[in-house]
Amino acid sequence: MMGDDIFIENYYFVTVVFMWFLHVGFMSYEAGVSRRKNVMSTAVKNIMTIAVVTPAFYYAGWYTYFCFSGGFIPTPNNPIHGAECAWGIPWGELMGPNIGDHVMA
Repeated sequence: MMGDDIFIENYYFVTVVFMWFLHVGFMSYEAGVSRRKNVMSTAVKNIMTIAVVTPAFYYAGWYTYFCFSGGFIPTPNNPIHGAECAWGIPWGELMGPNIGDHVMA
């Protein structure tokens, strides 16, 4: 199980960097095809997209994943996910990478 934890945490950090590179690539493309007077506004728009979308997807993604694990519409034999929503909040101590578990040591 220890090897799986290392893979999962490294996969998380690698995919985050790839998603940032995706935004950088789009910014470069849009700045290249726009007129010279619009290059700075295009770059600022894409930089603000990175600054807003990254935390928004982090907080909304964790909550959606843990709170609605059975889907948005609960099945008849599954009650509303109240207990999962209580411990699945993104800023809780169980969410996200845990630096204190010394995975790399």
